[in-house]
Amino acid sequence: MKPPAPTFHAAPAPSPIRTRRLLALRTDLDRLYQRFNRPSFAEIDPIRFVRPFDDVADREVAGLVAALLAYGGLKVILASVGTALRPMGTGPAAWLARQPSRDALAGAWPGFRHRWTRAAHLADLLWAVREVRERHGSLDAAFAAARRGRATLCEAAAAFAAGLAEISPGLADGRFLPDPARGSACKRLLLFFRWMVRRDRIDRGGWTSLAPAELVLPLDVHTFRAARRLRLTSRRSPDFAAAAEATASLAVLCPGDPVRYDFALAHAGHDVAMLLRP
Repeated sequence: MKPPAPTFHAAPAPSPIRTRRLLALRTDLDRLYQRFNRPSFAEIDPIRFVRPFDDVADREVAGLVAALLAYGGLKVILASVGTALRPMGTGPAAWLARQPSRDALAGAWPGFRHRWTRAAHLADLLWAVREVRERHGSLDAAFAAARRGRATLCEAAAAFAAGLAEISPGLADGRFLPDPARGSACKRLLLFFRWMVRRDRIDRGGWTSLAPAELVLPLDVHTFRAARRLRLTSRRSPDFAAAAEATASLAVLCPGDPVRYDFALAHAGHDVAMLLRP
């Protein structure tokens, strides 16, 4: 059965000429996917902290923290995510539900520092997550509510972020919690969606408010460089529009799961052309 046409992408489908060129990439990209989309590579990725949790409630709490800290050097990211999640133990969702206040949360990470992120940012985020989960039952249900009446993932993600920032105004500047309404690529928020929606050897999924066909490529400097080299996007800035255009290109190859190549592209290194050699 042919997958439904994605309705959450803001970019138009590629032209017939571009479509033929994109189809020629399929073999190389599939080879890249098979090479890198392995659990062993997950051990050097922030998703390593999300995969062990069997309960989707724990994955969405741990996953949002891990994804939003996924900026900077890899070693620093892994160390910071480990520190941030350590107080939550083996049940992040239950631990968060027991927290009586934002101030109590802030005391869980004395001296925490990840570049410009401090314990106050984690407390703002997790207090908002706690309140949203209490109101809706899960972040998945909260996102389902946020997307109602909105045509694109950009709009739905902006409403989702705004709902969290309404509870914790400290998130409203868009730095720690990306806001698609500001035009940025929102790589970290899109990365969280990928982790929570897709299911394969890397991503464990669990959400039902989004389908894999509706995801948008999490675009950082490395994947943007790869996307430009592969001519998945013609845009010159790694913004949300570039992410949507690259996703529309990848949807030619895999309409039901256009971001399946994201993990491989992120781990393939800078010279994608070399890595795509036979």
